[in-house]
Amino acid sequence: ELPIGRILVNPAGLDPDHPGFREVAERASARNIPLVALQAGDTISLGNETSLNVLQCPPHPKAGFGNDNADSIVLELIAAGRRLLIPGDVSGRGQQQLIDSVPGGFAAILVPHHGSKRDNDETFASWADPQLTLVSCGFDVDREFLETTYAPSQPFFTSAGAIRLTISEQGAMQLSQWQPDQSWAVVRSSE
Repeated sequence: ELPIGRILVNPAGLDPDHPGFREVAERASARNIPLVALQAGDTISLGNETSLNVLQCPPHPKAGFGNDNADSIVLELIAAGRRLLIPGDVSGRGQQQLIDSVPGGFAAILVPHHGSKRDNDETFASWADPQLTLVSCGFDVDREFLETTYAPSQPFFTSAGAIRLTISEQGAMQLSQWQPDQSWAVVRSSE
């Protein structure tokens, strides 16, 4: 139902033996939508000095660690000089490779793997050193664990309502959360 110009994919998912690949490829082909494999180092310009950088992903279907989570695409969004980390479900050896090869220190991060304890340890939190911590999760996530791990950055959870982060042209960040009364409320602002 949505207009799609192209589908950006993890090369690990282009393996014909990978679960789900066939259906994605068939549906894309039926709608004449190209599948474009991302590569580490790719930059996608989003206009207005905003870009999406591919920090990590396997170069082809048979490369990587052979585990969907370890082989997650890791993205960095750059907007108004702010770095935001979107690590997917990166875990294990993939997460260690990220820590070893990319400088940490992000304005905001979406925590890996929906806030799982295994993938959000002190090492990762210290490396990421976020000003804002966002957690895409259900109601069963261990909030206290994440609040302690990512302190002093207060985590915000989608289970409390959708999250919207805006960054001004000057780099000021504003975090809003969807409220039960069907409105957005600003929950954090920073310069």
